[in-house]
Amino acid sequence: MIGTRSRPLALTRLGLHSAALSRFRFLCDRESLDPIATFQQLVLQYVPGGVLNPPFNDAERLKAGMSTEWYHCLARQQPTATLPVRRNWAKQSHNAAAPEAP
Repeated sequence: MIGTRSRPLALTRLGLHSAALSRFRFLCDRESLDPIATFQQLVLQYVPGGVLNPPFNDAERLKAGMSTEWYHCLARQQPTATLPVRRNWAKQSHNAAAPEAP
């Protein structure tokens, strides 16, 4: 069962991520591997394009023991939102007066 009244889904997910991260660190220690570098290498190897798609819940990941150092360098860069430039606004406006004929 996923989540209960006494343990909401977020807490269950946090516990799952914390346990998985603990196991991952254990396996890296056993093989004398740097866990962060190993995680990043695995993302590059197995995730299509080698990039992670934000947004990330940094606060919850930190509670599970995963700092932004693990994944932010692998994040797809979000384009900055820009509004389109409207040129000749008066010509495109429905309220603009029509030019007078000569």
